[in-house]
Amino acid sequence: MRNDIKSHLRIITVMVLILLNLGVYWQIQNHDFVSFDDDLFILENRNIRSGLTLKAVDWAFHTSYPDYWHPLPWISHMLDYHLYGLNPKGHYLNNLLIHIINSILLFLLFSRITNAPFKSAFVSLLFAIHPLHMESVAWVTARKDLLSTFFWILTTYA
Repeated sequence: MRNDIKSHLRIITVMVLILLNLGVYWQIQNHDFVSFDDDLFILENRNIRSGLTLKAVDWAFHTSYPDYWHPLPWISHMLDYHLYGLNPKGHYLNNLLIHIINSILLFLLFSRITNAPFKSAFVSLLFAIHPLHMESVAWVTARKDLLSTFFWILTTYA
């Protein structure tokens, strides 16, 4: 396939991935925090509610509260709190942004590995809207899934 056609296909696929993700997940910005874990992890967590401070970042790397050691999700929640406070809209939209980036990175990765842009686009579109990702995008505390996917794709790409 010619390079200019590949380039146009990449641009179109990225635009479709962005629009498809926005179409499927845009409604999450109107949701409230989920009382399953968001209260424990964010709403009632004084370390998260202190915002992005050196003391809170140190806590993120040295805690297993409540039963997990995952400093990057903690830090991302601190940043969300720093930017949006307890307004869930920003927290959800950041989850959506990370998922959109993951969808695009997956397309770029598969295109690079397989040199099959149409198949790569199809797989990436399925990834973007697959029901298994709904929990990760529409539940603030599940950000750890989105971040681990992000770093996995980047690592594989490298």
